[in-house]
This record gives sequence, structure tokens and C-alpha cells, in this order.
Amino acid sequence: MRPYLLESFTNEFGQEIKPGDRCLVVTEGRGHRIKVYQGVFLGIRRGRIYGTEQTTTCVRVTYEKSGWVDKDGKPAKWKYDSDVVLGKWTVERNAAYTMNRIYPRP
Repeated sequence: MRPYLLESFTNEFGQEIKPGDRCLVVTEGRGHRIKVYQGVFLGIRRGRIYGTEQTTTCVRVTYEKSGWVDKDGKPAKWKYDSDVVLGKWTVERNAAYTMNRIYPRP
């Protein structure tokens, strides 16, 4: 991930979000599926996409993934191993969002 600037961001409702603030992020995925993530606002990036100036927001999001896990609760490499069951684990990642749908978390 390219470096980001530690600057505040103001969303379309005029709410200011500062680096380190907890926030909610609304995303749209494949098939126009809507997801809401909780995270911590890290900063913004400024750049050009196809010659147009664009601001991207950077957020550290936390969410749960599900899949095959071993008896220790770690993701399994092969679901046909012995002692493998369906389970969930928490993932944390830094993400950049171009739609800037970020809102302060109450």
C-alpha cells in the first residue's frame, strides 16, 4: 500500500473524521453486494486516475472470515484432512476506498 497522508477527511454529510478515529465503511462488491465494515481511519491519499484528481481514504478494517479450520482454530490448507471443521476467524487489513463512504462510528 502506498503511503498515506495523516489528514482529516470530510464526508458528504460534513462529518469530519480524523486519523485514529473509529469509523464505519460502506462498500459495494461483486453483484452490487453491500457490506459494512468497522475500522480505524488511517488517512488519505491524493492521486490521479485517468487524468482526474482523486482522493482515496485509507482505513484499517476488521471483519470475520469463514472456512475450514483445524483443531487449533487456524485456517486449514486442505478441507479433507482429519480434524478439520467449518469455523470463523478474525482478519484485520489496511484497505483503500475510492468511493469514500466513511462515517464516524457512534
